[in-house]
Amino acid sequence: MEAQLYIDGQFTPAASGQTGPVHEKATGKQLGTYAKATKEDIDRAVLAARQAQQAWAATSAPERSNLLLKFAEVLQGRFDELVEQSMRETGGSTSQG
Repeated sequence: MEAQLYIDGQFTPAASGQTGPVHEKATGKQLGTYAKATKEDIDRAVLAARQAQQAWAATSAPERSNLLLKFAEVLQGRFDELVEQSMRETGGSTSQG
């Protein structure tokens, strides 16, 4: 997958078209790339977030709660994968106890 930013509900390349490498700390092996956001990208993301906030604020508390719980379930379902990726990128380790 090409390195992209997620802005306004869709993946898009950085305005600069530039990317940077993501390396595994332990081996130096390149794991992937990230899109290098510019001020223009940040301004677009902030505008999109402000516009999305209006709809979010109009959503009932129970519906927001359900959406957040579903998101938490997705994250929990991918917990091991996310921990593994984070450890590889940062050179961290897990605590077993």
